Amino acid sequence: MVKLPEKIIDFHVHLFPDKLFDAIWDSFVKNYNWNIIHRYYYKECIARLRQSGVGTVVYSNYAHRAGIAEGLNRWNVKILEEYEGLYCFAAYHRTIIMRWKWQKGFSKIRRYSGSSSIPCPEFLSIRRASLPPV
Repeated sequence: MVKLPEKIIDFHVHLFPDKLFDAIWDSFVKNYNWNIIHRYYYKECIARLRQSGVGTVVYSNYAHRAGIAEGLNRWNVKILEEYEGLYCFAAYHRTIIMRWKWQKGFSKIRRYSGSSSIPCPEFLSIRRASLPPV
């Protein structure tokens, strides 16, 4: 049997506000015929990760259309204040200049280009505090 390390970090988690998760899941079904089997809202997802031994969670969400990055980043700050051991990459949309003031510890921008045909070489971290050593 494989023994898991004492400290597990999940560095690839996507968290969204519940209503946005619903819209994303519906879009996957409608546009790609992808049925998402495990539909966990952010609180359920974090709880499930913790139950599985994950201590540090690094998540991202992305602004798949213009006009939602600022609201997502306000939501990110709220979630970061709600949970310990949670870190995120800030949402950013390629068509806008971020006017949002990077407060509450946000320091840099991660650009997401998954829904764009334009390559995006930037992958800059957002952090509230330094990740603990593992």
